Amino acid sequence: MVDQNQVIKIAQNLLDLLALSYNYSKKELPTVINNFLTELPRRENWRLGK
Repeated sequence: MVDQNQVIKIAQNLLDLLALSYNYSKKELPTVINNFLTELPRRENWRLGK
């Protein structure tokens, strides 16, 4: 069974990530995206490079 709330959270995170590309310059974007990803669930995997 699909958890509707979880699907909505994931969709919102993806929309927020997409919005970053419109709000930051090409130069700033890698750092901003990295910071964004470290705030998501399972962020420890991202920090550890997994």
